[in-house]
Amino acid sequence: KLGGSVALGASAIRFRRSLQFLSPFRVRTKILCWDDKAFYIEQRIETLKDNFICAIIYSKCPVIRLSPAQVVEATYREPVESPEFPPEVSTFIQMNNISSENLRKSL
Repeated sequence: KLGGSVALGASAIRFRRSLQFLSPFRVRTKILCWDDKAFYIEQRIETLKDNFICAIIYSKCPVIRLSPAQVVEATYREPVESPEFPPEVSTFIQMNNISSENLRKSL
């Protein structure tokens, strides 16, 4: 009961194959890394039939009223450092920074 919350700040989705209507699938979610304000997660949508990854989603999830490090420390009961940022997450962050800069210029 830390009192914080998590929001969706940004996401990027790559679709590889459509799911057939009503066909079973799973969503695998993994926290890849974090900074002082947000978790960066990967979600994979996979078919149950052949485990094909139909889509992959990268998301920035800001933590409200807490830091990601506080959430991780409360979970593991000890401080844990973020793993290194994978190249796809670094590129995702860069893309969002460029987009934000362009939007600020357009005002």
